[in-house]
Amino acid sequence: MKALLLKPLRHYGRFRGRSGRAEFWAFIGAQTAIYAGLITLLSDFGARLRTGEVFSHPLLWVLWLLLLTPNLALCVRRLHDLNLSGLWVGAPWVVSSAGVAAFNLSFRPKGPNPADAPPFDLLGIYTLLSVMIEVMAGLVMYVVLPFVVAQLIMLLVAALPGNAGENRYGRSPN
Repeated sequence: MKALLLKPLRHYGRFRGRSGRAEFWAFIGAQTAIYAGLITLLSDFGARLRTGEVFSHPLLWVLWLLLLTPNLALCVRRLHDLNLSGLWVGAPWVVSSAGVAAFNLSFRPKGPNPADAPPFDLLGIYTLLSVMIEVMAGLVMYVVLPFVVAQLIMLLVAALPGNAGENRYGRSPN
């Protein structure tokens, strides 16, 4: 088990070859446990989770940056085990970028009807908040939701059994 957990780190930046399901899920599971433990510790055991400030902690970002290359390489090798191009690892980002483009081209917040504004809205705060809520809803609809769906599809693909025997990316890792 220890060998499975450390293999993606030993093959840091190695985008060739194949990785089996056991290696992929062991590494993903270990990362999930590490992140959950760190978030629990950094949030004073949940006391600061409501504000969300713990998610911007530099330690989490440094860990994410350190693990970015091994994660990408592992995902590419996992796709290779399925006889798929490693370029598919970029699919969620392409979907998200298309969502940003669609959002920018089509989404124009209308803002509230001035007749609906409360009489005490002298500084336009009601109007500003209404537009901000519309923009955030649009971003979630056009960018975040498609990205999450694409990531879930990638996880489902990673759960599929790899090709038995040799394929164009090398020998079976099993």
